[in-house]
Amino acid sequence: MENQIYSDFQLARSYVNQKDGIGFTSSFNYESTHPWEFWFLNSYFDKSFNIDKTGYLWRNNLEEYSLGIGYKVRDSFWKFRKLFFSTELEYANNLDKLPIEKKIIFTLTQLWQNYWHSGIITEYSPKHYDDLLTYDYEDGDLGPVAIVPKSNGWKCFVQTDQRNLFSGRLEYGIGTNSLNDRGTNLFSSLKFSPNENLKFSLEYYRGKSKEKYHWVEITEYIEILSELPNSTNEIKHFIFSNAENKVTSLTSRLNLNFNRNTSLQIYSEYYMTHTNHIDNKFYELLPDSSVFPIPNTEYLEDVYIDPTQDQIMPGDEEEFNRGNILASPNIEPTLYPKYSNYSTNIVFHWDYSPGSSLYFVYTYYKGINGELLSNPLQVLSYQLKNKKWIETYLDHSIFIKLDYWFDI
Repeated sequence: MENQIYSDFQLARSYVNQKDGIGFTSSFNYESTHPWEFWFLNSYFDKSFNIDKTGYLWRNNLEEYSLGIGYKVRDSFWKFRKLFFSTELEYANNLDKLPIEKKIIFTLTQLWQNYWHSGIITEYSPKHYDDLLTYDYEDGDLGPVAIVPKSNGWKCFVQTDQRNLFSGRLEYGIGTNSLNDRGTNLFSSLKFSPNENLKFSLEYYRGKSKEKYHWVEITEYIEILSELPNSTNEIKHFIFSNAENKVTSLTSRLNLNFNRNTSLQIYSEYYMTHTNHIDNKFYELLPDSSVFPIPNTEYLEDVYIDPTQDQIMPGDEEEFNRGNILASPNIEPTLYPKYSNYSTNIVFHWDYSPGSSLYFVYTYYKGINGELLSNPLQVLSYQLKNKKWIETYLDHSIFIKLDYWFDI
């Protein structure tokens, strides 16, 4: 069994603001030259475990399990060099035993005789719950639990021989759920690598989805209490919408080694996201009284207005300034309904002496919040021109780091 069984266990404790938390992760893997392989993973983090101080963890208040089995065909046959099949079960619940993740995944990947890779991955997820979707990060309060409907999806990919001068990868995926929501995503990449000293790649991603209940925000209605002078009562509302979502990104990477001691890295990314709240139709999730968000609440009738209109209805301006009437989520910049940005990082590295290095780093970032721009050049040349309800962000940074090794 030598070199075939691997196990790992990590235990962590946090103590922040006089709250003592504990968490652990464990894993067991069996791999061999035989066809079968198995793996099991388990994580536990109690409600007091501070995830902000221990690297990346997606949440606390968690008990998580993953069990998988795989089968490898190592001998060549027909046009295949190798085949791999696997099935994985994933389950998670919070410590109140509410199921927050249920998933079964089937995977089939192939290595062809010409060293191309391909594969198909399918997923099925029964109904479960999201207990943090409506969490109020300002007040630290949990909102009503949201239902995650039954869903299924698949993804396929094909990848050419990575040893060639040009190589590429193409992925396509689609998913649906029991509410007739639908999403698709497309990813493609192209790499150019004439030698070990020069590598250049382009990546493109496009995602689209349509949701019946898209999470929007928590709003607060300030009610003036007539029986108590100068007293108010804040009532929280949990707002959803019927939405169409689009995400597009274009990324380039360049790695260039001039010699053993000098290198240049350039990373650039264009990113655009758009959330269209269809017909400004909104829903409210009522705590303890509605399974899904409902449209027929009195609060929803007048909560949103279009502040870009020439005139605001009489009486609305006072309520707007108080916060009881809000800008439409199709316009409100804090919700990022229309967002475009471009960023680039340039890193020059020089090992000028054994153990001693010089780094020169330049970063550029420009974001347009409230406007959809279809390519990086439009982002770079964009000027605000006194437009309302649009924000721009611009950052230039230069960093220089010098290391020197002293022989003492």
